[in-house]
Amino acid sequence: MQKTEAITSAQNRLLKEARRAAGRGTLTRSGLCVAEGAHLLEEALRSGLRVEAVLAAEDAVPEALRVLGGAEAGRCVVAPRALIEQIAATEHTQGVIALVKPPEWKEEDLWARGGPVVVLDEVQDPGNAGTVARAAEAFGAAGLIWVKGTVSRWNGKTLRASAGSLFRLPVIECGGVREAAAMMQGRGYPIRVAEARGGKAPWEADW
Repeated sequence: MQKTEAITSAQNRLLKEARRAAGRGTLTRSGLCVAEGAHLLEEALRSGLRVEAVLAAEDAVPEALRVLGGAEAGRCVVAPRALIEQIAATEHTQGVIALVKPPEWKEEDLWARGGPVVVLDEVQDPGNAGTVARAAEAFGAAGLIWVKGTVSRWNGKTLRASAGSLFRLPVIECGGVREAAAMMQGRGYPIRVAEARGGKAPWEADW
């Protein structure tokens, strides 16, 4: 059974690092993503990722241990709910936060699956970006190109909206949409652009 350790100080280094990353929507200094909620913890484990730590409010420990099951986290830390709420981005947090080692992808991984590649060009809303990632996985996309100017994929809302898809779909980042288009054209990919008005409906397009 996973052993737990108790933390009671807001100045604890692990809590401070998680709080800073969650507030900025970035990885921690140790390169970990802050995954809030039992569902994202479950998705991280299902995706074969390393869970370096689980932070759980005192009343959420049974749920955290249930999700972990026989899996091992580097640390399982129990803290007062007030400290967990300082990290959480949701208004009514479940009290379970995982620090996960994110996957590392190379450009070759993007083309290996042989499906459509989705480009996110300056998508600002984290919920929209995460939903695109979730939809992309659902319809069999090979991966995503994350253009500079798009919200961080490790933003808490982005990650939650992706429902774990960002743990599994290959993602590479590039500096601009022209660079992304050149990469796709170099691989022989036709390019389709989503417009708010006009054009064909997705089900009418020749994919």
